[in-house]
Amino acid sequence: MRSRSRKLDELAATLARGKTRRAREKAEAEIEAITAKPWVRRVITWQLSGAQPKDLRLAWRIDAGARAALEEKIFGKHVLITSHDDWAVAEVIAGYRSQSESGFRQLKDRHVVSFSPMHHWTEHNIRVHVFTCVLGQRSMPGMASASSNSPGTLRRTSPNSRRR
Repeated sequence: MRSRSRKLDELAATLARGKTRRAREKAEAEIEAITAKPWVRRVITWQLSGAQPKDLRLAWRIDAGARAALEEKIFGKHVLITSHDDWAVAEVIAGYRSQSESGFRQLKDRHVVSFSPMHHWTEHNIRVHVFTCVLGQRSMPGMASASSNSPGTLRRTSPNSRRR
């Protein structure tokens, strides 16, 4: 939201100087581009006044009620349950984030759970591919745990690794 606010402030300041040559349509298009995301349009209201380029003025505001509703609905909350009672809240959050980021890295790694390349064109096949990759990624810890209890171990291999 800060970057959108900063861009709108810069545009409003540029228009307030009255030395712009951009037509009203161009200014409106620029504002539309800044507020293009649907969640931004829910929160920011704007009004462009003036007909001539030198007379254009931008007034905008953030609707606090709409922002609060948006934060409640879209951004939501996470409840993290942990057995690490001795950890600080920041440590629990950092551990959660590193776990999530590790999962995304695994989805990108062609030798762990190959999310790409994706050779599908239809929405259904793409959804099935994504579901299969995420399912494989989520089952990796269980497979690693099971393999550590057995004589053979699960190892990460690559096509270039040699057999011994």
